[in-house]
Amino acid sequence: TSTTSVTSNNSGLEVTADGLRLIGGCANNQILKWNSTASVWYCAADTDTQGTATIGGSGASSQVSFFSGSTSISGSNNLWWNNATSRLGIGTSGPGYNLDVSGSANVTNLFLAGSLVTASASELNILDEALVSTAELNLLSGRSGVLLDTSNVSTQLSLWDQLASDDLTTATSFNGDVSGPYNNLQIQTGVVGANELDQTDVTAGTYGSSSGVSTFTVDADGRLTFAGNTTLSGAGITDGTIEATDLEVTSAPTNGYVLTYDNATGGFTWVSSAVMGTNYWQRVGSNLVPLVATDYVTTNGRIGAGTTSPSYTLDVNGTARIGSLSAGAGNSIVLQNAGVLETRDIDSRVWGTSLVDGSTMTANYLARITDTNSITAGIVYDNGTFVGIGTTATSGYILNVAGSANVTDLFLAGSLVTASATEINMLDGRTGTLVDSTNVGSYAVTAITAGSGLTGGTGPGATTINIGAGNGITLSADAITIDTDTTSTTSVTSNNSGLEVTADGLRLIGGCANNQILKWNSTASVWYCAADTDTQGTATIGGSGASSQVSFFSGSTSISGSNNLWWNNATSRLGIGTSGPGYNLDVSGSANVTNLFIAGSQVTATAT
Repeated sequence: TSTTSVTSNNSGLEVTADGLRLIGGCANNQILKWNSTASVWYCAADTDTQGTATIGGSGASSQVSFFSGSTSISGSNNLWWNNATSRLGIGTSGPGYNLDVSGSANVTNLFLAGSLVTASASELNILDEALVSTAELNLLSGRSGVLLDTSNVSTQLSLWDQLASDDLTTATSFNGDVSGPYNNLQIQTGVVGANELDQTDVTAGTYGSSSGVSTFTVDADGRLTFAGNTTLSGAGITDGTIEATDLEVTSAPTNGYVLTYDNATGGFTWVSSAVMGTNYWQRVGSNLVPLVATDYVTTNGRIGAGTTSPSYTLDVNGTARIGSLSAGAGNSIVLQNAGVLETRDIDSRVWGTSLVDGSTMTANYLARITDTNSITAGIVYDNGTFVGIGTTATSGYILNVAGSANVTDLFLAGSLVTASATEINMLDGRTGTLVDSTNVGSYAVTAITAGSGLTGGTGPGATTINIGAGNGITLSADAITIDTDTTSTTSVTSNNSGLEVTADGLRLIGGCANNQILKWNSTASVWYCAADTDTQGTATIGGSGASSQVSFFSGSTSISGSNNLWWNNATSRLGIGTSGPGYNLDVSGSANVTNLFIAGSQVTATAT
């Protein structure tokens, strides 16, 4: 803070009790300037550092500038001036004509080659059901006189026709083979020759029905000469037409009956379930016949249920059920192997009491074999929740041993405990955290390492740290000082900081020529030595305008704007005579062009 009395020195810097700073003895509005004779930066008067330029902003080459603020201008590729071809583009950066509008244009008055186009848009659009095109306008090229349309056709046809007796008007009618008004001509009855259309005997009517089909006759010329109906016979299928057998049944159908062939009638008949049976059927040859109690259903001596090719005497392809079995006295049981029933013998003692004697067992205790035929309760207790050895008390552990346990190898959570009992006993009576090589750094200083700018350091044990002094730093027993007491010059004329460190100490760059000053280059981001001949900058344009106004020169070094020349950058619309353009080019007034192009095609018709 505050100031000092230093007005010049070699480094341009000084170190005070407040810290490092530029020399602090300059008067109001003075600048630092280099004196190459004395090799010092010194306080000097600033003859002109304010300048007169008031316009800021930027744009790309060929963009037409417009005000983006009262004292700032911008540009857009949608408002483009090609100075080499003298072409202005609106909505395009590649204008192909002196005025090229990529979009819509609106003018109050349109002039072509100096002549006013008096036709309105509606009148021009008569040439099209929608909007007029260049090709449609060019239909008028070389024309003169009156254009014929629906509103003047009667009048104009009457004027053009030299014979009033046959004037063609909307009321004109024709008589003859083709008669009627001109807009509704019809071929009259009986006037077409025999080789064209011919009268026929076909009468109007409906042909075809649910019991008949329609029939038609067409001659060689493809003309319809007859139409009629043919009725289908309702007699059905005639007896004897299916050789000796017909399909008539001799009895009425009844629910649950079976339709079967009857030799006596030579047809089919419905037979009751009482006769045919309702539960069991067999296939004999190609016939399905009922079973009776005395029937044996065999296939090569085998019975199949659910299969037509039994592989066993009784072959059941599905689930079998046996109502009851006789009690046996043997040692065999029935098993199934891959779906086939078979018998196996087991020890006969299974059916008696001499196999194992467990009369001394106690619930929840693991069994202990006492001899070849007997078991008894052991000392291992298992109630399904925990296992106890020598105890039944609930311990909260899965395994609870009431007494000592000895293991050759001890695993904890799947990892082998390699420490011996002696080593583990070293923990007896200890509390707190065990310090080892892994965590000792959290509880003790093990070494001191010299960091940046320091030397020395080792460990563990006592160590010494020294400060590595360099250029621009002065060391004493209890202080570190920045050295700004420099002399002479250097070759550095620009860098980012504007400072440099030499063997003498810290200083401003020392390569400036006499009376040069430090100036900032924002493109290269460097401070550089510059002559104090132009401190007002390179901007020479002054003036102001409103945002969206197109800028124009109001003097040799000043620009201005107007609401009658307006650029809406959001919609890419240029307004001439208006500040609210509704089209890409909106002229509130008259416009004149030597040649008019629409969608790239030239309109060759004149204004007349």
